[in-house]
Amino acid sequence: MDDVVDGVSDMSTQPSEFSLEQQLLAAMVGEQESVQKDNVFLVKLTRKPRQALGLQVDLSDNKCAHITQVSIDSRSPVGAYNDSAPPSQRIRAGDYIIAVNGLHAAVCEGQQVSATLQEELSRHQVELMVSRPDTFEVSISRNDRSLGLDLSFYHAGKSLIVREIVEGVVLANAPEVQVLDRIVAVNGIEGGHKLLVQAISKQSEKVLLTFSRPFPSIVHETGHHAGIQLPTHPFKGTCASRQHVQDGVRRDVIA
Repeated sequence: MDDVVDGVSDMSTQPSEFSLEQQLLAAMVGEQESVQKDNVFLVKLTRKPRQALGLQVDLSDNKCAHITQVSIDSRSPVGAYNDSAPPSQRIRAGDYIIAVNGLHAAVCEGQQVSATLQEELSRHQVELMVSRPDTFEVSISRNDRSLGLDLSFYHAGKSLIVREIVEGVVLANAPEVQVLDRIVAVNGIEGGHKLLVQAISKQSEKVLLTFSRPFPSIVHETGHHAGIQLPTHPFKGTCASRQHVQDGVRRDVIA
């Protein structure tokens, strides 16, 4: 019989109902959820009529809004929010807006997500789900081969979006790269799309690419993640029609 002290049974000699593999997997999932929870937060803003929110965003991936510029003017809603928020909750350039007023890519599946988010961002009251960027670097040797990346960019953006991965160095050597990841730096060079295209087009043997994606990377598909539940239906507004086309999007096949 097991020893019982204060109603707690000594289970140290009993076999676990979970295998070691299952326990390790559970620990890994728990750690991942903790990381995601620490990197995603909600922001509620209220603007005056015709007042700018204080953000510039790139919506060209039709999934979420990549923040390219943040106002420091305390008279703007975002500037005022950042002045009062703790550092861990301040909105920064490079962050992602993955939902606006409860609308996100999973809700608007098959619809024009960029138009929906843009419309919601113009409302009097705005609730943003903000994600820090999940960044990683990939070092590649070309060996006279193409990168195999079909990229697009927004004219006012600060990244190159991976639209397709075809046969090439990246597919062969960097399986972690996914469609819709953003290249935010090439060999340490950051900035607008012109600088990035120029840097990635140089025929240098070694290429260091810095990629960015929101936490969690599957939020648009699952509609939820650890600690914060994304609504499964819109509670404000409706998803826009696919007929809207985001202005300023261009495509560039990198050889």
